[in-house]
Amino acid sequence: ATRERELAREILINAIQQYAGEVTGETTQTMVTLESDDLKGKLIGKEWRNIIAFEKATGVSLIIDDAPDTVFLSSFDLFRRYIAKKSLEDLIADKRIQPARIEELVEKNQKEADKLIYDLGRKTIDEMGIIGIPEEIVPLIGKFRFRTSYGQNILMHSKEVAYIAEWIAKLIGADPVVALKGGLLHDLGKAMDHDIEGTHPEIGGKIARKYGLSENLVNIIESHHDAVPQICIESKIIQIADAI
Repeated sequence: ATRERELAREILINAIQQYAGEVTGETTQTMVTLESDDLKGKLIGKEWRNIIAFEKATGVSLIIDDAPDTVFLSSFDLFRRYIAKKSLEDLIADKRIQPARIEELVEKNQKEADKLIYDLGRKTIDEMGIIGIPEEIVPLIGKFRFRTSYGQNILMHSKEVAYIAEWIAKLIGADPVVALKGGLLHDLGKAMDHDIEGTHPEIGGKIARKYGLSENLVNIIESHHDAVPQICIESKIIQIADAI
């Protein structure tokens, strides 16, 4: 038993040393600098119509306070905040600050952001050398960049889990390909909008089944918080890598 514990300890230390990434915290606010305080009145608009239109179009709170030449965008949703920041910067540059223009710019930035998350997902998959990811799941992987878990963006977290899981799998004779792919996808449910019902393993499992991922990958996603029994060693490996 002592030798087994030592062996397990060596495997975990070896895996951790293979991938020691930095953790970057994400906050809930984004600061936007203005050319002058005069812009604050234009952003608010007559009877607050501009700020109301902006918040409705973006789903993000625009905070205009006493801070000089500065406004803040507030939301737990990093993706919405990203679109709101781009739209606000375009509005300020454009100078035509009124509801119709606000809606137009937010729609444009939403389309560009959708392309960005697809490209980010594709780049991540290609860089990691993973194949067999359905096209519909690619943008969800890109969206990990705009989701957080304990202050860390989930794209970074998922890559860390994937690389550590792959190394553990190699060391113990499990399937490193399944471990790498499962590690990347284990938090798939967190890519969805916050108002979808169910836990993230449940939501992720439904997405994985919908797009035809293997039963082992579905199990990795559904079981990494012990919600369902684990059916393969790779599920346990991802759970361990996630805890690390």
